[in-house]
Amino acid sequence: MHLSINASHFLKEWPQERWISLAEVLLREHPDLCLVATGTASLRERGRLEKLAAALANPRLRVFAGGVTLAQLAALLKRCSLHVGADSGALHLAAVLGVPTVSLFRDHAGLSEWLPRGERHDHVVTPCRCVDQKVQPCLEGNRAQCLAEVSAERVLPLIRRQLGLTACGKR
Repeated sequence: MHLSINASHFLKEWPQERWISLAEVLLREHPDLCLVATGTASLRERGRLEKLAAALANPRLRVFAGGVTLAQLAALLKRCSLHVGADSGALHLAAVLGVPTVSLFRDHAGLSEWLPRGERHDHVVTPCRCVDQKVQPCLEGNRAQCLAEVSAERVLPLIRRQLGLTACGKR
């Protein structure tokens, strides 16, 4: 499973502690599942990936924190059974490649144009108090509060549905 924990802007990202919580549950409940996390070579994205790797310290998590090329990302995604991530280029590439996706979005005008469509794509869309405001309160805190309110427990059933799994890991 591919995890895309980064996006072009921090306001599109699910908080780090949510990713860690989600990955802990997935690794514990599904012993045959391997996780792969990628990002660009930017310091911010590398830092988030390194924090995920350190928090989990699990050999079933592979992190590519130095960045991957578009071709490498495409090849990696084609080998994954599912992509989970924010509104990012990796999400849209996964959808184009036919990889099932679970994505997290802040609600905003025109969102329906960006959501992957079809049975193989699930998403969580959370209402956002500041997305279309001239002054966005979340900018000051460097965190999208609306996405912070989305728990791992809300995302897990969508992942299980896309993978055809139960909470115990059985198909």
